[in-house]
Amino acid sequence: MWQATSLRTKRKIRLTAAEVARLLDRAVRKCPSPDTLILTKFSTFPSSEPNSIVPCSTSDLASSASIRENSALYIVPLSHENQLEVPHIADDDVLKACSKIAIEFFLEKPRSGPSVSPLAFCHESARIGHNVSIGPYSVVSGSACIGDGTVIGSGVIVGENVVIGRQCLIKSNSVIGEMGFGIVDEGGERLDRLAFLGGVRLGDRVEIGALCTVASGRLTPTMLDDDVKLDDHVHIGHDCHIGARAIITACAEISGHVTIGERARLSPNVSVRNRLNIGSQSRIGIGSVIVKDVADRSTVIGNPARPIDDAKKILAFLRSILAR
Repeated sequence: MWQATSLRTKRKIRLTAAEVARLLDRAVRKCPSPDTLILTKFSTFPSSEPNSIVPCSTSDLASSASIRENSALYIVPLSHENQLEVPHIADDDVLKACSKIAIEFFLEKPRSGPSVSPLAFCHESARIGHNVSIGPYSVVSGSACIGDGTVIGSGVIVGENVVIGRQCLIKSNSVIGEMGFGIVDEGGERLDRLAFLGGVRLGDRVEIGALCTVASGRLTPTMLDDDVKLDDHVHIGHDCHIGARAIITACAEISGHVTIGERARLSPNVSVRNRLNIGSQSRIGIGSVIVKDVADRSTVIGNPARPIDDAKKILAFLRSILAR
């Protein structure tokens, strides 16, 4: 559903419940006049504000008797349709519905052709696609290629030999394609640095959080396949290959030459040793330190990381000792 439209919100937002209903293809319940219910912002339950859109989960609605704000529009699960006495729209996925509303009504639409801030620097040889947005103080190198519909925030560095796919999102102050950390110690008086010529390849709809680094490969590109999502403060070392639809959350550190399979999920503060394989659809627990390969569809936790069943057995054993 996501389409990288803009990082900027509209200055003035004014829509009606009827417009929201048309977008979601749903009916507004308990609202005699959806065309006159004006909405200007989002708010959260239980501090629902007038003229706001309020997403509600099933657990929120356990205390639905306290919902009395008739000038707000509640987005609720389908199981609660017609169970509230206030204006509401029921949807099978509240989070996606609210994201769709935000993208359609709250974010600025892209302009026709590239929208490059006058404070950004794009080399004249860079290839920039249609409807690309580049924020102030960003730098795009001459050998870079940026696909249609991509949004680049403020202060982003796009290095040499970087190819960014379509509809990607690069948040502020991230660095894509700088030299990796490759040092040779031959026992002499100095340490020598290796050359990094491979660049970076991002697939379509890749998201790079704020303050991330994706290092250039040595001779071949560092690769992030379609729909990879990086949270803020993530480091991807040189010559890594991140499979499609993998998600890596805040402050994770991926050393060089690591392969991560499709749909893998890495929790915050994970560290991965170099030259390892993390299997497809695997799950890595928060703060884990990965020092050996992780099998497909497995869950590991701890330092050093172990399969979760093994970690539970060790924890139970330690508890039994402490209980003596």
